[in-house]
Amino acid sequence: MKKYVVIVIALGVILLVSGIILTRQQPSEKPLIFAELPAEGAMAQAHWQPLMDYMSQEIGRTVEFKTVADYTAVIEALKYGHADLARLGPSGYVLAEEEVDLVSIASIANDDGSLMTYQSYIVTRPGLTTLEGATFAYVDVGSTSGYLLPATYIKKEGIELGKTLYAGSHPAVMEAVKNGSVDAGATNDARWRAALDDGLIKPGELSIFWQSELIARGAFVVRTDMPEDLRLAIQEALLSAPPEVVEQCNLDSSRFGAAPPDVYDPIREIQEYIGLTD
Repeated sequence: MKKYVVIVIALGVILLVSGIILTRQQPSEKPLIFAELPAEGAMAQAHWQPLMDYMSQEIGRTVEFKTVADYTAVIEALKYGHADLARLGPSGYVLAEEEVDLVSIASIANDDGSLMTYQSYIVTRPGLTTLEGATFAYVDVGSTSGYLLPATYIKKEGIELGKTLYAGSHPAVMEAVKNGSVDAGATNDARWRAALDDGLIKPGELSIFWQSELIARGAFVVRTDMPEDLRLAIQEALLSAPPEVVEQCNLDSSRFGAAPPDVYDPIREIQEYIGLTD
């Protein structure tokens, strides 16, 4: 009898241990990947991690931050399932719609909840009076302020530029203009102020040749094949994020606001005009 009891207990222990091992071996839900352009270099992770932690806590699923090389890489990551959500500039978002089924869920907002806006600039060395024949630096074909809006202005005005190049970032554009690699380049008001604050350019070293009308800031987007309850949970987490968390993202804002897809209809119209979309 004692031997029987010992065997039963032993079997019970084996089953219990096996159950624990099997439980531990069960695959957990994959983390959600948030893709972002590396505009802030090595500091990007530090700026965004508090928001990733907050979102993970709110939706009950790990959200991991990942930087990618450029706008095309963000689109590819979303298209092939290497990213689940991302932040794209207005033009990048509309271009991405051509490749991936996406939906805009939020953008950067003012304190009153209205969506923040910004402007595209064309900057030159002082004294340049015409862009005709000028060498020119864009940021990236997916950039709203660094390509779409200035390229549209140039097309509407019938300006024939000289050699053009893509510098890859806003600071690189301003550096190229400053050192004489090009005559002019495209950036935006926020990057212009940051360049002055950081000492990349000195007051009076470059001039603002042209500025666009105000446009909505970039969009937080998710793939539409994401379960609706998860998408809504992500959106709610963004909209309810505490100011101190949002401020650490280094976006000149302390809150996010809802940004339905039609907010970016003007960008869609401009892209169609310039021939980037059908």
